Amino acid sequence: MNAKGKIRSSGAQLARYVMTGKDGELVQVIDARGWQDFGKDPVAAFDRMEQWAAEHTESRKPFFHGHIRLAPGERLTDPQWMDSLDRMEKRLGFEGQPRIVSFHIEPETGEKHLHAAWFRGDLENECAIDPGLYKNKLVQLSRTLELEFGLRELTGERQPDDRAREADRNEYEESKRLGTDVRAIRNGILDCLEHADSGKAFKAALEERSLMLANGDRRDCFVVIDEAGGHHALNKKLTGMTLAETRDRLADLDRT
Repeated sequence: MNAKGKIRSSGAQLARYVMTGKDGELVQVIDARGWQDFGKDPVAAFDRMEQWAAEHTESRKPFFHGHIRLAPGERLTDPQWMDSLDRMEKRLGFEGQPRIVSFHIEPETGEKHLHAAWFRGDLENECAIDPGLYKNKLVQLSRTLELEFGLRELTGERQPDDRAREADRNEYEESKRLGTDVRAIRNGILDCLEHADSGKAFKAALEERSLMLANGDRRDCFVVIDEAGGHHALNKKLTGMTLAETRDRLADLDRT
């Protein structure tokens, strides 16, 4: 399990995202409370909440966006999902605060993850509730719930055998849809790069692993395509090298 979150602004945008998801996702709104005094619908209400916070508090980021994901193929019952959410809420100090909660569902697999948007404004004390060291709290919650529910550990932190940095969300979601191991693929790409003394040697090493090097856009320089068709940008987050360094390293390759 991976429970994560961040403090943020743009309440109307956040509410809309929680209730509609990304293109291609199905969304099931499972709770929306505490917004009725602020607007005619949750989006308008979250916009008004942000105005209230600007007028009555020093916070310019009066919302918290939390989400909970499972490892591919794992499932929780609806009561377990809600238990996880309520425990997240309690650890962050948001009990009773206005919130919108939904499942975002992958149509092809039926796998879902949970999103929650909380308003941090304390109307009585005219301040924003501070969730404290929320990243640490959510990591601890993830490990606790994994043990209780018999789940595999799922973490965004680098593991001892992970030399490549964590994939971004789009790459991770694509890997999940394709059923590939994004960590193993990224580590394999980095291994090929570190042991190659030229662009051609790097390309040959990739091909031995059934990976294909292709031209990317100007920002990413190159992309690596795995057997399932997944794309992995050869950028600094993967390699640790700048774009200029990557281009220099692979200068002998023909990009036409």
